[in-house]
Amino acid sequence: MNLVAIARRMLRLAAAILSVRRKIVFSVDLTQVRGLAAKIPVEYSFGNADDLPRLRIDPTFDQAALAFARERLEAGDRLVLAELGDELVYYSWLMLGRMDLGMRRHYSLGRDTVYSYRVFTAEAQRRRGLFGGYYAYVAETLLPMGYVRAVTWVEVRNRASIHAHDALGLSRIGSIWQFRLLFRVFHFVSSGTRRSMDGKHMHGSRLATARPQA
Repeated sequence: MNLVAIARRMLRLAAAILSVRRKIVFSVDLTQVRGLAAKIPVEYSFGNADDLPRLRIDPTFDQAALAFARERLEAGDRLVLAELGDELVYYSWLMLGRMDLGMRRHYSLGRDTVYSYRVFTAEAQRRRGLFGGYYAYVAETLLPMGYVRAVTWVEVRNRASIHAHDALGLSRIGSIWQFRLLFRVFHFVSSGTRRSMDGKHMHGSRLATARPQA
C-alpha cells in the first residue's frame, strides 16, 4: 500500500470518528409555484414499485438505494417521475408531514407540509426547468389534499443544488447540523429553525442520535 492510499484510508477513518456537516433548509409556499413549467415537453406522474428499476438512470442508484426506495414506498412516500416520451429524465421523492434529517431520523412537520428529497435530473436534461416543473406538479396534486408548503434540505457543500433552489425562489429558513462522533450520528436543529419548519416535535430529544446504517 503506497502513501497516498494510506493517507486516504486515514482520512476516511478520521471522518468516521469525527465530522460535522451542515444542511441548509429551504421552504416554499406551493401556491407560488403553480405557474412554473419545464422548458421541454415532459410529463410528470407518480411512480410505484414497478418503476424503481428505472431509477438506475442515476449512477448512484445501487442495491442499497433500491432497498431504501422500496422501504419508503411501503412507508407511504410518493415517487414523482418526469418522462420525455418514453424516457425517464427526472425523479424525486416526497414525504408527507415528516422530514428525514438523515440516517432515518425523522422530524415531524405540520400536517400541511410536505418534504421533498432525493432529486435527480438526467445530465442531458439539466437546466431545462424540470425542477420548477416538478414543484408545479407537486402544487397541482397536493394543494387539493391540504398541503400548502414544501420543505427540503441541501448539503452546504452542494453549491449547484443550493443555486438551483435559490434561483427557483425557495426561502432559506435555517440549518440542520449533523455530527459524527465515535461512529454515532447526532442531529441538531435550533429552536428558530424548528419554528420555521413548523415542526411539532422531534422523535427523541432536541439533540437526536442515530446509528449509521450499513
